[in-house]
Amino acid sequence: IHPLDRDATYEKLNSHFAGSTPFYQTEHRLLCKDGTYKWILDRGKIITWQEDGQPQRMIGTHTDVTERKQAEEALRESKDRYRVLYEDNPSMYFTANPLGVILSANRFCVEQLGYSEAELVGRPIFDIFLPEDRDMAHHQFTACLQNPRQTVQIEARKVRKNGELLWVRETASAVLDGRDEMVELKELSQLSNG
Repeated sequence: IHPLDRDATYEKLNSHFAGSTPFYQTEHRLLCKDGTYKWILDRGKIITWQEDGQPQRMIGTHTDVTERKQAEEALRESKDRYRVLYEDNPSMYFTANPLGVILSANRFCVEQLGYSEAELVGRPIFDIFLPEDRDMAHHQFTACLQNPRQTVQIEARKVRKNGELLWVRETASAVLDGRDEMVELKELSQLSNG
């Protein structure tokens, strides 16, 4: 068993030996003959006891779950990269559903507009545009929906929570899932001199 997994594995096994659990189950890395480690799902149960109360026989299984663990790690790394690209992006980044309702806003967007993320999520994206620019923003949004994967750009004014105007150069595109059904609209707004 990998040194970093030993304590947790033995703790679960000893808990079962002490009668605290009806069986034990753990995932840990197991050293192979070739020197590599594989992830194992280890399940077992004591089936007979000695007269002195010590375990005598166990039954159990070891299942190789290396591919699943590698897929989970790749997904975690992908999410971390996405988080850095989205959350730490020095541009305002929104996602909205096809009805124009904000699904998410990154940290820079929240800071620039002065709203909390909770105040932005769930509201129509057009609400944050100056009323005179809402038609243009709506036209951009509609163009994205009609032409998925194509980007549409506009320069418009957004209104901060405190009422100040913020000129932005906005690039938007619709994102499709694997079945070519639109799942969300991504909008990237960069500060502009107007």
